[in-house]
Amino acid sequence: MLSKSGENKNGQNKIAKTALFSYAGNSEYFAHICYANFIPGSGDYEDEDKIASDKECDCFEIRFSSISTEEPGQASAGFAESLDQAILKVESLDGFVKWL
Repeated sequence: MLSKSGENKNGQNKIAKTALFSYAGNSEYFAHICYANFIPGSGDYEDEDKIASDKECDCFEIRFSSISTEEPGQASAGFAESLDQAILKVESLDGFVKWL
């Protein structure tokens, strides 16, 4: 079971898919699609509850990490409700090179 931070009991993110990215053609990094169990809401009390509250569901978070580690980093690029949506989102980001 994953926690709200998208980590499993060992504190590691469970990775569904990994992509290689390039920045300015000379620096590489990873994007990991990780399993998650919620999509965060805005937290703004002025928003409708549907927008303000976290949505508990089986979903995916996109996280970036340094090329020096295969562990997902803390930089999040957002959430998707399905793996297919997450894949399309990753492929649309600047710097996408290939899936590993």
